[in-house]
Amino acid sequence: MSVRHAKRPTTHGLKRLKSRVGIKNKRVGERLILEASKGGKNIMDFPPGEFRDYLISKDHGKRVKVYKGIVFIFNKTSDRCITCYPIPEEHLEEYEQYGK
Repeated sequence: MSVRHAKRPTTHGLKRLKSRVGIKNKRVGERLILEASKGGKNIMDFPPGEFRDYLISKDHGKRVKVYKGIVFIFNKTSDRCITCYPIPEEHLEEYEQYGK
């Protein structure tokens, strides 16, 4: 098992957090990314269904975490956030039922 090292998020990850989620403060964004990496839910934390299938489709060999209604894609071996986006509306109901 690889060791995860806390690193700064990628510039692209911070830009996506700003444009897709609306968080403009860099420090708040970095803190949110760190919290998502440590406390976010994994794909397997959700029961089988459309939302879990959606998350699996976003995997692509990376680490997928869901935290506070946002899907974060992390590098497999570190806490570097590659990109993020809000949960699509068609999956929000299922997320709210099981994700909180």
